[in-house]
Amino acid sequence: MAWTVIRMGANLEQFLDSMSQPLHTKGRVLVFGSGRAPVTFTSTPDAAAAVRLALSGPSLRGRTVEWGSETHPFNTLAEAILADAGKGSIQRIPVAALRVMAAVAGPISPFMARMARAALWMESGAAAFDPAVERAALPEIPVIGLRESLDRIRST
Repeated sequence: MAWTVIRMGANLEQFLDSMSQPLHTKGRVLVFGSGRAPVTFTSTPDAAAAVRLALSGPSLRGRTVEWGSETHPFNTLAEAILADAGKGSIQRIPVAALRVMAAVAGPISPFMARMARAALWMESGAAAFDPAVERAALPEIPVIGLRESLDRIRST
């Protein structure tokens, strides 16, 4: 049986949406941790194109593909959201608070404990990889980055 593994970076639109939710209600963009660690993000259209390519032809069979659209720290996402909105500020959840939340939130809210652990993992820099090699090898997959993703979100 043929197989393909596509390892995507974090979903860009999902993070743009979740970070900007507090902007609409509290005037703030939410950043977990310092916001300085690089994270490789994949836009939804890029992810869909990679999956379509894997399903439609033999070029990716028997391969593991690490796909990412762009790598940015969360501060860059937050600043782009604020610039796009023309208002607001950044609210940070400090690393120490994330550590406490990861350790004690489990019985109360397993979801929040998982979110805190994921944020700590991203804060470590482990969520970044260099997508340049795969992008060069697969030019038929588009690269839709931060600016275009924000424009698409605003138009929907």
